[in-house]
Amino acid sequence: MYLKQIGKIKIKDIYILGISSFLIFIGNLVSFSSFKLNEIITNRYVIILLLLILLLPCMRWKYPRNFKLLAIWYLFSLSILLSKIVNEEYDLINILILTIFIPFLFCIERRYLRLLCWAIVIAFIPFVYQYGASGFNSYGITTALIGINIAILLYLSEGQKTFAIFVVIVFTTILLTYLRSRTALISLLIGGFVLIYFSINSNKSKRRIFYYIVFAIAIIILCYFYFDVISELMFNKWRLSEEDITTGRMDIWMYLLRNDVSAFGWGESYFWNNFAHGDAHNIFMQSLGRYGLISLIVFLFLLVYIFKLIMKVKGKERKAFLVFFGEYIFLGMFENTLFVDIKTFSISLMFLIYLGLLLQASKRSASSEHFKFI
Repeated sequence: MYLKQIGKIKIKDIYILGISSFLIFIGNLVSFSSFKLNEIITNRYVIILLLLILLLPCMRWKYPRNFKLLAIWYLFSLSILLSKIVNEEYDLINILILTIFIPFLFCIERRYLRLLCWAIVIAFIPFVYQYGASGFNSYGITTALIGINIAILLYLSEGQKTFAIFVVIVFTTILLTYLRSRTALISLLIGGFVLIYFSINSNKSKRRIFYYIVFAIAIIILCYFYFDVISELMFNKWRLSEEDITTGRMDIWMYLLRNDVSAFGWGESYFWNNFAHGDAHNIFMQSLGRYGLISLIVFLFLLVYIFKLIMKVKGKERKAFLVFFGEYIFLGMFENTLFVDIKTFSISLMFLIYLGLLLQASKRSASSEHFKFI
């Protein structure tokens, strides 16, 4: 089976995978402020634009026909544009790319979107050497979502991949214990266990009971050996407060809700100027504080519509999309994963790629045509 899959690989695929991995690697360097590259490349949207130019031959050359999604997308972009005008921030190139060019990502054929999913994994491998030396949450949440991305790709591939998924989740969990990223670890364990359950449940043979037993034993063993590490990470991180496990973020959110709610927000520097934090550590508070109540409402509409599209997809694909977007929102409750400012390059790109895959999957499910993710 694997030899047959290797035989289907084309030179064009290798070229796209290689160049995409390189561009995404550069995007990660900028996101993580490595080698001070963020001072040279100040606009991360340019990297996505270069990626789109690279993938022009892979596009269907038809703008997405989901007019409801486009309407919500344009309204969201318009609300951000108005916020920037009100707050006298005129970086309009970002809004232009977000409004006009990003939707072209949804036009790329799904086999190339799949290649982009793997390119994100490849581009992140070189950053593993920094584990233990860096405590940035960006590393943790990116690691968690990439681990879930690999597990999803395995889950949707042909054959039974339960053991491979379990290995990916365990390996990623070990990495996250070094990074001490509490939110990332919790989200990975939840999403990983759900995927493993789905994978075991999809196995109709008698081996399913065996997998359940092995899975339960493995969890017990992991909890026994890593109980002290996980409990310290979950409940006593940084030792800031014995009562506040949100490490001060709740104060930021409550101050914003009580004092600074406005239609168009207070600009990109709001959280730094008021709290000496670069962001709100919450995508909803981030949208509310920077871009205003209007953008938050439209963003919520976008998320609701995404889950409406997921319900149109059938089978394993529906479960995969539920896990990914559920992970994205869970991480976004405690970290900044909002794709507008592209703080974490790989996460923002994954959100856009999976949204493109979801659009194609929902369209094919509506026409009763089988959608093959992998």
